[in-house]
Amino acid sequence: MQQPFHKSQVITFKDDKASIESIIGRDIDVMVIALASSKYFENYGTYGQNDLLSKFDAIITWEEMHALYNNNMYLTASEKYKH
Repeated sequence: MQQPFHKSQVITFKDDKASIESIIGRDIDVMVIALASSKYFENYGTYGQNDLLSKFDAIITWEEMHALYNNNMYLTASEKYKH
């Protein structure tokens, strides 16, 4: 399955981040991380929406997850992206 990140999602993510920090009630660092295929990030300039990726605290690829955890499930997830 493939779908771009949308502005409404990013707003929801940021609202969730603030809610989690508020609910926990102590100083914690919540990060909003974009996880997608490296091909998605490579093609973002062509198919992405404005500067949405800059709203994330970090980005990570399925390939990086595979390198960390050596599980082929992550490579399979990466291969689902076609553009």
